Amino acid sequence: METASIVPTPYLECTAGANYHLALAHLIGSDLSYTQFYRNCEDYVILDNGVYEDAQVSMMHLIDIAIKIKADEIILIDKMEDSKATIQSARYCFFILNKCLGEDKTEWPNIMAVAQGEDLTDWYKCARELLSLPIDCLAVPKVLLKHGADARARAVHGILPLLEGRSIHLLGGGENPFEPHQINEQSEGAIRSVDSSLPFVYAVAGKKITDGKRPDVIIDFENPQDCDKQLLIDNINTWKEDVD
Repeated sequence: METASIVPTPYLECTAGANYHLALAHLIGSDLSYTQFYRNCEDYVILDNGVYEDAQVSMMHLIDIAIKIKADEIILIDKMEDSKATIQSARYCFFILNKCLGEDKTEWPNIMAVAQGEDLTDWYKCARELLSLPIDCLAVPKVLLKHGADARARAVHGILPLLEGRSIHLLGGGENPFEPHQINEQSEGAIRSVDSSLPFVYAVAGKKITDGKRPDVIIDFENPQDCDKQLLIDNINTWKEDVD
């Protein structure tokens, strides 16, 4: 399983050795150093849609950004905990993709869709509908954890028979940094990748990622907090090793 550590611009160099990255759409273009890092990145770059950060951009803008940084994968625009609106949005996103990039999907970036729902039953319905579309990866968001610490594990287990070669991405990290590793073990290695700011969150608090409960830290991308870069690198490596 691949890990993508989310960090503010001054700490991007600490993620340089990763195979996977998740770029935040609202920072591309507005933050020149952030933009340049991902434009020059030779690793696999997933372009986020800004929904979780409450900084959503339009699908056309998302495509423009993807072209600018040569993103390997785009996350379609979803609606938090709203299955019906997420499905409608995904269909519209494909309409825009066809309009902007043409119908030859071999020329497209890979496409990730985030399943949403007000509960697990609703989430499953959304996931099934999204898997009927030509997506490459289905994302299981951390918001599901409000329905229990094992909610994402149950979600993954429920959709495994429906994947038909598609991948699973765990979108965001919860209170337990090693939840992705546990889910991956339970699903016999079905998880392709996971992204999270947890290595940075622990480093800002001056803690190793193995030091118990998630610290009460909110990342400020406009005014980045200070942290020990070596501790951050150690946290990134520990998190990767333990979820591999």
